[in-house]
Amino acid sequence: GAQIARGKIVVFLNADALPRGENWLNCLVDNFKDDEKIAGIYSRIYPQPDCNPLRSWEILNENSNFYNQGKIKHIEDFDKFSQMEPRDKRRLLAFQTISCAIRKDFLLRYPFEDLDFGEDLTWSKKIMEKGFKIVFEPESIVVHSHNFYFSFIKTFKKYFDDARLNKQLLNIWPWYDFPILAEHILYKIFRDMNYVLSLNKRISYKIGWLIYSPIIRLAEFLGVILGANSQRLPSRLQNQFSLVCEIRKSPISL
Repeated sequence: GAQIARGKIVVFLNADALPRGENWLNCLVDNFKDDEKIAGIYSRIYPQPDCNPLRSWEILNENSNFYNQGKIKHIEDFDKFSQMEPRDKRRLLAFQTISCAIRKDFLLRYPFEDLDFGEDLTWSKKIMEKGFKIVFEPESIVVHSHNFYFSFIKTFKKYFDDARLNKQLLNIWPWYDFPILAEHILYKIFRDMNYVLSLNKRISYKIGWLIYSPIIRLAEFLGVILGANSQRLPSRLQNQFSLVCEIRKSPISL
């Protein structure tokens, strides 16, 4: 599709992402006027109204993290970049194709790799390491979320895939960082509780999610541990633990 497109800019939008407001597209593509070094721009994401609270606050928190990195992201000093903590690199390189715009010539010159998962982050890393820029545009907004936290198994598998990708690209969560990972999970449980208690919901709703939070964060913890060390697992187990492999094997219903 990108190859046969006639325009100079290719815009991607997930089938289950809904643009919010009339300026979603204009705000997205107008950034290209400012700098020829800008390769791609991505939108701000808001959760669906029915999104579960554990995922809702994470999406809103991701927006804050993108803000903290600045609107225009690029590698100013490659020596300093090489010395950055892997998790800081991950935040700097963040990019998502849920809603994004990319210069067609960049995309043809540096196409997405044929990957099962994480082709957007892989592309962003390659682009920024070549000296180009990525823009986070907070005024271009789409509504999008997935409720994978309703399933312990799917949550485990989702984080297994995510951790495996982050390990391959940036060496995030090696075995010696397990204590930091445990602290991170405990922090998320604390944030879960604060957010759930702040909601204007029934007491039964709040109690249910307060009880479920440590359970689902345990699935996340296990998924990250095994995903970051997946190279030590037999390929059969890697396939069983992967949500991408599960989806790929599932029959498609139309």
